Amino acid sequence: MGDTLLMGLDLGTSGCKAAVYRAEGQVVARASVRYPTYADGQGRAEQAPEDWWRAARAAILHVAEGSQGLGTIGAIGLSGQVGSITPVDLHGREVMARVATWQDRRAASEVATVEEAFPPDRLDQWLGIGLPPGTNWPLPRLSWWRRSEPEAWARTRYLLQAKDYVGWRLTGKALTDASSWRGLVHLPEGADVPELFAYLGLAADVLPERRPPDSSRGSLGAEVAKTVGFSCEVAVGWNDLNCAGLGASLERGEGFDIAGTSDHLGMVVEPETKTPSAALISAPFLPDRQLVYGVTAASGGAFEWVRGLLTQVGREADEGFTELGRLAADLSPGAEGLVFLPHLAGERSPWWDPEARGALIGLTQAHRAEHVLRAVMEGVALHLESVRRLLPAWPRGSYVKAAGGPTQIQLWNQIRADVFGVSLWVADDPDLSCRGAAMLAARLAGVNPAQLACRWTVVAPDPERHARYAALFPVFAEVYPRLRELFHALSRWPSVGSAKPGHPGED
Repeated sequence: MGDTLLMGLDLGTSGCKAAVYRAEGQVVARASVRYPTYADGQGRAEQAPEDWWRAARAAILHVAEGSQGLGTIGAIGLSGQVGSITPVDLHGREVMARVATWQDRRAASEVATVEEAFPPDRLDQWLGIGLPPGTNWPLPRLSWWRRSEPEAWARTRYLLQAKDYVGWRLTGKALTDASSWRGLVHLPEGADVPELFAYLGLAADVLPERRPPDSSRGSLGAEVAKTVGFSCEVAVGWNDLNCAGLGASLERGEGFDIAGTSDHLGMVVEPETKTPSAALISAPFLPDRQLVYGVTAASGGAFEWVRGLLTQVGREADEGFTELGRLAADLSPGAEGLVFLPHLAGERSPWWDPEARGALIGLTQAHRAEHVLRAVMEGVALHLESVRRLLPAWPRGSYVKAAGGPTQIQLWNQIRADVFGVSLWVADDPDLSCRGAAMLAARLAGVNPAQLACRWTVVAPDPERHARYAALFPVFAEVYPRLRELFHALSRWPSVGSAKPGHPGED
């Protein structure tokens, strides 16, 4: 029979990741299957729910084959991006071939309308959390969708998040967790806010039944079980940030940087701690812990952009880019006077400006590709530092726990540690959302979730480099405020349209 194995499945921004773990925490199989994001450079960013399902099924098949003979998969846990709301009909069929993802910025005008309709203090009280004005939150997103897609709106029976859509396809049951609907329900209690449903013209039961993330949504359907070659229960699941926090075993007072297409940088505080800034987000985590954090729009996304840019100028994709990395590592902090603003997809924390844009400042004829590469990594780290400075002082201020695809880049880890001025504890498992999802599934399989805890490698800051970055930060911090009006003017110009793959990492 073998050991009891646990599977975690994460529906991220760029693709679906799956991993199978022994009950003691060792990874026995991994898979990552990408899907495209359809973007036009003017705010549209869409994905196809059918692509999520195809990727999830392929990832499950791959890790099931990779763990064959090592044990029995006892349960599957789900994790996923939130903000990519999927409408389905009574039979679970999507009513639109593509849906707006959390990256979509077309609901900008609805953000202002929502703010006019509901004073922020009253909205925060109803929701039980503080939310900055973002285009991906349910109120502006659903208001925009009702206006732009009235026929699909009329045919909608349920609203699902990405993981819940895949959960439906796996089990045939529509269930969700409260945390996936921050911005529409009272998050601490998971209760409906009737005033918000009335504002949207929605019946309360348009959201599936909410259950704890580690409870069962049922067993794999007969057809799915036949396809993948096994059957087990599936946990309801959680949003990707909370799953990553669970995988990181976050304790009160600890700082975290969960990196991916975007970054979530924050700390764990006591329950009901007042959010220190309107630019930050607060949300319940575990019963005795709350997360306060800022979230960026393009971190790993910025790296993948520059990678694509530099490998399109005649360099061999792998060998050439690796050499660029070595050259970038030899440069001093500041990339010899080159500063990068990473707002390639608008920006969330701390600006919450969907019309923000990226910029390279200080270019000269002496700058080469390696300068641009280093400036991009430094620009992301400096932007995260602008978020960090809004947080309360970390009680455990000597380290920050870090995980996600970008943490596999050693130079970037060192840059982040040098910019923050504290040690970076880098997880040995970059896919902590998968690990956290498997921990949610553990109870269903009779396994202690604590056994799945990951290990850490410490990256210490260099005091001299930290001082250099501290001197550079005031320059970086001035760039966006000075360019804001120009960015808004440029947003009215036509942009390059494209359908491009999403970026690796967690959301």
